[in-house]
Amino acid sequence: MRNPLGLAKNTRKTYNKELRRNITEVQLQLEGAPTTWIPVETLIALVNLKDDIRTKTYSSTITD
Repeated sequence: MRNPLGLAKNTRKTYNKELRRNITEVQLQLEGAPTTWIPVETLIALVNLKDDIRTKTYSSTITD
């Protein structure tokens, strides 16, 4: 797994009223889209999902 924070431009800590706790957010800009802030947990989940898809695709090409 590669470092998901390598995709982040900046990080910040904010208080989330719904979760009632401080969260770390990362600032991203993907393929010319405007920059946006997302929770670091979401970024990690997206990177893991991409790695899982890549692994399954690779595995299916070997077994075919």
